[in-house]
Amino acid sequence: MKFFKKNIKYVFDLILITSIIFFALKNKGKNSINSKALIKIRSRSYKYSLAKDKVFTIKQDNINYIFEIKSHKIRMVDSPCPKKICIKTGFISNSSEEIICVPEKIIVNIIDDGKNKDYDYMTQ
Repeated sequence: MKFFKKNIKYVFDLILITSIIFFALKNKGKNSINSKALIKIRSRSYKYSLAKDKVFTIKQDNINYIFEIKSHKIRMVDSPCPKKICIKTGFISNSSEEIICVPEKIIVNIIDDGKNKDYDYMTQ
């Protein structure tokens, strides 16, 4: 009994560390082959598979928006907006992240067509 009281903190720390490692490994590489980028520019929507690495341009209203897909992630490479916050966001890789460009009215999300849509990101 004395041993247990003395080492209870270490037992709880071990359980906490084990669970963190378990969830980190479980969610590693969470993007499936069905993952797609949903890009909304003003009123138009575009879907791109994240399976192949590529750089592509979406031209709308004589404005070029350049995106890059690499290792199942997407980022915005170029936009005519003044502060370039959308570009500074960098790569996104899961549905809890998004790229937003307010002046150009752009939203980039990750979606997975293979998942059940009744669940949110946390419950999967």
